[in-house]
Amino acid sequence: MIETIYQQLIEDITEFVEVVDENDKPFMVMPVNDVHTQPLRHRVVLTLLYDDGGRLYLQRRAKTKKLYPGRWDLSSTGHVKAGESREHAALRELNEELRVFPGKVNLLAQIPATPETDFAVISLFSARVGGDKPCPNPEEVAEGLFLDQEEFAAMYEGFRELLTPAVIWAAENGHLFSDLPDIGDPAELTDDELADVEIDEDSSEDDLPDDN
Repeated sequence: MIETIYQQLIEDITEFVEVVDENDKPFMVMPVNDVHTQPLRHRVVLTLLYDDGGRLYLQRRAKTKKLYPGRWDLSSTGHVKAGESREHAALRELNEELRVFPGKVNLLAQIPATPETDFAVISLFSARVGGDKPCPNPEEVAEGLFLDQEEFAAMYEGFRELLTPAVIWAAENGHLFSDLPDIGDPAELTDDELADVEIDEDSSEDDLPDDN
């Protein structure tokens, strides 16, 4: 199950990531495509986004996606770029894919790199937004919606085939609705850090991490 989650992150893009050792220490920078052709450890983030009522946001993958087109996925996913922290990567992906910026993310779980994770060190984060509503990037996301625990359970039980392996994995491991984060304050980041996660209006799909 878990190995298929990270296959959806392997797309035809040019993106540089850090290769890490068995202690998660970076020692090399390589294009992500090259990393995925070899058993090299690297970092990936998955993020669960909640509204102020504790509902979880699921995004529906665009039909143009190579893997799992049209299926419902976690709020955002992506690779950690070279020189980037995991927290910043999670915030950047939320901004690129959903046009929201919660200000902070909370680490829920970390999965070590194994052949089953395609040698990715996985960090699962949660985040919460107050008044801001997600505005999906149409190049990344077809649509999205917030679900409470009961609504998600109905989807999980009745329409499992419409969910990505990432959603199924997170549900089976009890990560959804387990510990709701606080609403973050965007002022926690510096102006330079805020600028780093702003959307580049001139970016094409090839310029963005096509993780979803």
